[in-house]
Amino acid sequence: MKKIFYLIGISTLLFLITSCNNEEVNQLEPKVKGYIPVLRGTFGTFTDNNPESGTRAGVIEDRDDFNSAQGERFYWHNGDRVKVLFVDESGTETELIYQAVVPGEEKSNTCDFIVVDNGVTLEDGVYDVYGLYPADGWTKNATTGKWGVSFREIYDQLSQRIHLLDGTSKHAGQYMFMKADAGVTIGEGGSNRVDLSFKHLTSLIRVRVGKPDVPELAKLFRFSLGVKLDDVIPLPLGFESFFVPLDGSLDNLDASSLAIRADNKQNAVGVQIPDDLLESLNGTDFDLFIPILPTGALQSKTLTFATKFYDEALSTQTFAKYIYRTIDREQPIAFEQGKSYFFNIGTPELNE
Repeated sequence: MKKIFYLIGISTLLFLITSCNNEEVNQLEPKVKGYIPVLRGTFGTFTDNNPESGTRAGVIEDRDDFNSAQGERFYWHNGDRVKVLFVDESGTETELIYQAVVPGEEKSNTCDFIVVDNGVTLEDGVYDVYGLYPADGWTKNATTGKWGVSFREIYDQLSQRIHLLDGTSKHAGQYMFMKADAGVTIGEGGSNRVDLSFKHLTSLIRVRVGKPDVPELAKLFRFSLGVKLDDVIPLPLGFESFFVPLDGSLDNLDASSLAIRADNKQNAVGVQIPDDLLESLNGTDFDLFIPILPTGALQSKTLTFATKFYDEALSTQTFAKYIYRTIDREQPIAFEQGKSYFFNIGTPELNE
């Protein structure tokens, strides 16, 4: 069974902003001219390869091999939402939300956007423009005034893993945070368009897990990745390092990276396959996509990969043996902003 993977809304976007109704001015009230920007977006790719794997970091999302020279490539998904902030010369922010319109099953790195109408328009003027993706993933702190993102809702649930939504990588899109900025003059004599080139603020991990040889133990329901430390008591085994950030924020809207909170981190990242998807998704190799905030230098070169399986009756858990992977890479190693990483851990050995 071939799986098609896609990730909602990850990339470099080119936004073309023009006044509404073919650049005609909407008359809102006497002597007031308002504009609703119209957007069009174009995707880019991740920027890194994986030195330890000997292949490119990723693949075009619906291909099976990992030898593509183009890296991870994702496409617009219908309904993707982007938050766009227009800041005038007085510092006042005007927020507009747009969503992608993708016809049918089309896979395109360029598509049109429509505004989610909230009655807001823009007057003539010069604006700094900031794009934040995904729209629902960004919140503004009422005390500090800073825009930020969080993975906390993942770790508030019992599994403490990102839940798959279907047989694709759709689940990861809500945590692949991006930002872009530009300037624009809006009005009858203005350019009425702005190009926003988005930057990835997170990392993306892609792990391939082979189908076990034992059919009755083939129902993978959880995958975890940790960092193993040899100089501490292993509890839990292979997950001794707390390296996974939960929160990040922009020091200001012109910042090009997230400031990561260092006071609250977790010791694992991974995915959970919900019970209602176990039957339909199991029986083949898995490609699992895991977004993560930039970690900074890791404490070890040894990563731990752990898989968990249900038996055929979905009644008991069978734990695969821990698989340790040493990364032969100069220190420090880290999961870095805007880069993707691919690991093929092969077929897990299951305990009988």
